[in-house]
Amino acid sequence: EGVVGAYHLRIERPLIIFESEAYTLHLEAILKRITDGRGEEYDGIIVLDGTNTRDVRFDRNVTEIIVFDPKQVKAAFDNEGSFDPESTDVRKNPHDDEDEPSVDLDFRGGDCAILALRMNELSGLPLVGLFDERGDLHHVAIRLRPGWILDVDGPASMKARAEQFHGIGKKRWRTTDPEEIQRQLPGWSGYGDEELDVVDEEAAQILDAAGLSID
Repeated sequence: EGVVGAYHLRIERPLIIFESEAYTLHLEAILKRITDGRGEEYDGIIVLDGTNTRDVRFDRNVTEIIVFDPKQVKAAFDNEGSFDPESTDVRKNPHDDEDEPSVDLDFRGGDCAILALRMNELSGLPLVGLFDERGDLHHVAIRLRPGWILDVDGPASMKARAEQFHGIGKKRWRTTDPEEIQRQLPGWSGYGDEELDVVDEEAAQILDAAGLSID
Protein backbone atom coordinates (compact mmCIF):
# COMPACT_ATOMS: atom_id res chain seq x y z
CA GLU A 1 0.00 0.00 0.00
CA GLY A 2 1.39 3.38 -1.00
CA VAL A 3 2.09 6.21 1.42
CA VAL A 4 1.80 9.88 0.47
CA GLY A 5 4.46 12.08 2.00
CA ALA A 6 7.35 14.48 1.46
CA TYR A 7 10.68 12.90 0.53
CA HIS A 8 14.21 13.72 -0.57
CA LEU A 9 15.28 11.86 -3.73
CA ARG A 10 18.88 11.32 -4.80
CA ILE A 11 19.24 11.07 -8.58
CA GLU A 12 22.65 11.56 -10.17
CA ARG A 13 22.02 10.17 -13.68
CA PRO A 14 18.40 10.94 -14.60
CA LEU A 15 16.70 10.11 -17.86
CA ILE A 16 14.79 13.31 -18.64
CA ILE A 17 11.73 12.94 -20.84
CA PHE A 18 8.75 15.14 -21.62
CA GLU A 19 5.19 14.23 -20.75
CA SER A 20 4.10 13.92 -24.36
CA GLU A 21 7.08 11.68 -25.09
CA ALA A 22 6.44 9.60 -22.01
CA TYR A 23 2.93 8.77 -23.11
CA THR A 24 3.93 8.26 -26.75
CA LEU A 25 6.74 5.86 -25.95
CA HIS A 26 4.90 4.32 -22.98
CA LEU A 27 6.66 4.70 -19.67
CA GLU A 28 6.39 0.95 -19.09
CA ALA A 29 8.59 0.26 -22.12
CA ILE A 30 11.22 2.69 -20.84
CA LEU A 31 11.23 1.03 -17.45
CA LYS A 32 11.50 -2.41 -19.06
CA ARG A 33 14.53 -1.27 -21.04
CA ILE A 34 16.15 -0.17 -17.78
CA THR A 35 15.30 -3.30 -15.81
CA ASP A 36 16.57 -5.46 -18.69
CA GLY A 37 19.97 -3.85 -18.24
CA ARG A 38 19.89 -1.73 -21.37
CA GLY A 39 19.43 1.49 -19.45
CA GLU A 40 21.90 1.02 -16.62
CA GLU A 41 23.40 4.45 -17.27
CA TYR A 42 20.30 5.94 -15.58
CA ASP A 43 19.37 5.90 -11.91
CA GLY A 44 15.98 7.61 -12.29
CA ILE A 45 13.47 9.27 -14.58
CA ILE A 46 12.29 12.89 -14.48
CA VAL A 47 9.15 13.65 -16.48
CA LEU A 48 8.66 17.28 -17.50
CA ASP A 49 5.54 19.12 -18.54
CA GLY A 50 6.10 20.42 -22.07
CA THR A 51 7.74 19.41 -25.32
CA ASN A 52 11.26 20.91 -25.12
CA THR A 53 13.76 22.33 -22.68
CA ARG A 54 13.02 25.96 -23.53
CA ASP A 55 12.01 27.89 -20.40
CA VAL A 56 11.74 24.69 -18.36
CA ARG A 57 11.95 25.25 -14.60
CA PHE A 58 12.48 22.19 -12.46
CA ASP A 59 10.56 23.75 -9.58
CA ARG A 60 7.45 24.12 -11.77
CA ASN A 61 7.62 21.77 -14.74
CA VAL A 62 8.37 18.43 -13.10
CA THR A 63 5.28 16.23 -13.16
CA GLU A 64 6.76 12.90 -12.07
CA ILE A 65 10.00 11.56 -10.63
CA ILE A 66 10.87 7.86 -10.55
CA VAL A 67 13.84 6.32 -8.73
CA PHE A 68 14.99 2.73 -9.17
CA ASP A 69 16.37 1.93 -5.73
CA PRO A 70 14.68 2.47 -2.33
CA LYS A 71 18.04 3.62 -0.98
CA GLN A 72 17.59 6.77 -3.11
CA VAL A 73 14.62 7.84 -0.96
CA LYS A 74 14.71 9.53 2.44
CA ALA A 75 11.95 11.25 4.40
CA ALA A 76 11.97 15.04 4.14
CA PHE A 77 10.97 15.47 7.78
CA ASP A 78 12.74 13.97 10.83
CA ASN A 79 15.75 13.47 8.57
CA GLU A 80 18.63 15.78 7.67
CA GLY A 81 18.52 14.70 4.01
CA SER A 82 21.73 12.67 3.82
CA PHE A 83 21.63 9.24 2.21
CA ASP A 84 23.03 6.00 3.57
CA PRO A 85 23.95 3.80 0.58
CA GLU A 86 23.39 0.70 2.71
CA SER A 87 19.98 1.61 4.16
CA THR A 88 16.51 1.41 2.62
CA ASP A 89 14.88 2.97 5.71
CA VAL A 90 13.45 6.34 4.60
CA ARG A 91 13.54 7.59 8.19
CA LYS A 92 17.27 7.21 8.69
CA ASN A 93 20.54 8.65 7.46
CA PRO A 94 24.20 7.75 8.12
CA HIS A 95 24.36 9.94 11.23
CA ASP A 96 21.27 8.65 13.03
CA ASP A 97 23.13 6.56 15.59
CA GLU A 98 25.69 9.19 16.52
CA ASP A 99 23.17 12.05 16.55
CA GLU A 100 20.43 10.22 18.46
CA PRO A 101 19.11 12.68 21.05
CA SER A 102 19.19 11.61 24.68
CA VAL A 103 15.68 12.98 25.25
CA ASP A 104 12.46 11.32 24.22
CA LEU A 105 9.82 13.70 22.85
CA ASP A 106 6.58 12.76 21.12
CA PHE A 107 5.81 15.55 18.63
CA ARG A 108 2.78 13.65 17.33
CA GLY A 109 1.39 13.39 20.85
CA GLY A 110 1.64 15.51 23.96
CA ASP A 111 4.75 17.38 22.83
CA CYS A 112 3.11 18.79 19.68
CA ALA A 113 2.31 22.02 21.55
CA ILE A 114 5.88 23.02 22.40
CA LEU A 115 6.96 22.25 18.82
CA ALA A 116 4.14 24.34 17.36
CA LEU A 117 4.90 27.20 19.74
CA ARG A 118 8.55 27.24 18.67
CA MET A 119 7.58 27.18 14.99
CA ASN A 120 5.19 30.04 15.72
CA GLU A 121 8.00 32.05 17.33
CA LEU A 122 10.41 31.38 14.47
CA SER A 123 8.03 31.93 11.56
CA GLY A 124 5.40 34.34 12.91
CA LEU A 125 2.64 32.05 11.62
CA PRO A 126 -0.39 31.67 13.92
CA LEU A 127 -0.98 28.80 16.31
CA VAL A 128 -4.02 26.64 15.64
CA GLY A 129 -5.53 23.86 17.72
CA LEU A 130 -7.78 20.92 16.94
CA PHE A 131 -10.69 21.00 19.39
CA ASP A 132 -13.58 18.61 19.93
CA GLU A 133 -17.17 19.77 20.47
CA ARG A 134 -16.60 20.00 24.23
CA GLY A 135 -13.69 22.37 23.67
CA ASP A 136 -10.95 19.91 24.59
CA LEU A 137 -7.65 20.37 22.74
CA HIS A 138 -6.20 17.36 20.90
CA HIS A 139 -3.47 18.72 18.63
CA VAL A 140 -1.51 21.95 18.04
CA ALA A 141 0.14 23.17 14.83
CA ILE A 142 0.79 26.40 12.93
CA ARG A 143 -1.40 27.60 10.10
CA LEU A 144 0.37 27.82 6.75
CA ARG A 145 -2.52 29.35 4.83
CA PRO A 146 -6.31 29.02 4.88
CA GLY A 147 -7.18 25.36 5.23
CA TRP A 148 -3.59 24.14 5.73
CA ILE A 149 -1.41 23.46 8.78
CA LEU A 150 2.21 22.53 9.44
CA ASP A 151 3.34 20.10 12.14
CA VAL A 152 5.97 17.38 12.63
CA ASP A 153 4.62 15.43 9.65
CA GLY A 154 4.90 18.40 7.32
CA PRO A 155 2.22 20.41 5.52
CA ALA A 156 -1.29 18.97 5.50
CA SER A 157 -4.82 20.12 4.90
CA MET A 158 -6.75 20.72 8.09
CA LYS A 159 -9.38 18.23 6.98
CA ALA A 160 -6.87 15.47 6.28
CA ARG A 161 -5.05 15.94 9.58
CA ALA A 162 -8.28 16.09 11.58
CA GLU A 163 -9.39 12.79 10.05
CA GLN A 164 -6.37 11.11 11.63
CA PHE A 165 -7.82 11.76 15.09
CA HIS A 166 -10.44 9.09 15.68
CA GLY A 167 -12.93 8.66 18.48
CA ILE A 168 -13.32 12.31 19.46
CA GLY A 169 -16.55 13.06 17.62
CA LYS A 170 -16.97 16.38 15.87
CA LYS A 171 -13.80 18.42 15.74
CA ARG A 172 -12.63 21.70 14.28
CA TRP A 173 -9.52 23.81 13.94
CA ARG A 174 -9.35 27.30 15.37
CA THR A 175 -6.74 29.84 16.39
CA THR A 176 -5.27 29.36 19.86
CA ASP A 177 -2.54 30.90 22.03
CA PRO A 178 -0.01 29.80 24.67
CA GLU A 179 -2.30 30.73 27.55
CA GLU A 180 -5.12 28.52 26.29
CA ILE A 181 -2.70 25.69 25.61
CA GLN A 182 -1.39 25.96 29.16
CA ARG A 183 -4.92 25.67 30.53
CA GLN A 184 -5.70 22.69 28.32
CA LEU A 185 -2.40 20.86 28.72
CA PRO A 186 -1.04 21.50 32.23
CA GLY A 187 2.69 21.07 32.47
CA TRP A 188 3.30 21.26 28.73
CA SER A 189 5.90 24.00 29.27
CA GLY A 190 7.98 22.09 31.82
CA TYR A 191 10.93 21.30 29.55
CA GLY A 192 14.63 21.29 30.34
CA ASP A 193 17.38 22.93 28.28
CA GLU A 194 18.33 19.70 26.50
CA GLU A 195 14.74 19.06 25.51
CA LEU A 196 14.31 22.64 24.28
CA ASP A 197 17.43 22.25 22.13
CA VAL A 198 15.80 19.25 20.45
CA VAL A 199 12.60 21.26 19.96
CA ASP A 200 14.54 24.15 18.40
CA GLU A 201 16.35 21.86 15.98
CA GLU A 202 13.17 20.03 14.97
CA ALA A 203 11.22 23.26 14.46
CA ALA A 204 13.96 24.75 12.30
CA GLN A 205 14.19 21.61 10.15
CA ILE A 206 10.43 21.48 9.58
CA LEU A 207 10.24 25.13 8.61
CA ASP A 208 13.24 24.82 6.31
CA ALA A 209 11.82 21.74 4.59
CA ALA A 210 8.55 23.63 4.07
CA GLY A 211 10.44 26.51 2.45
CA LEU A 212 9.68 29.01 5.20
CA SER A 213 12.08 31.72 6.27
CA ILE A 214 13.00 31.98 9.94
CA ASP A 215 12.79 35.32 11.74
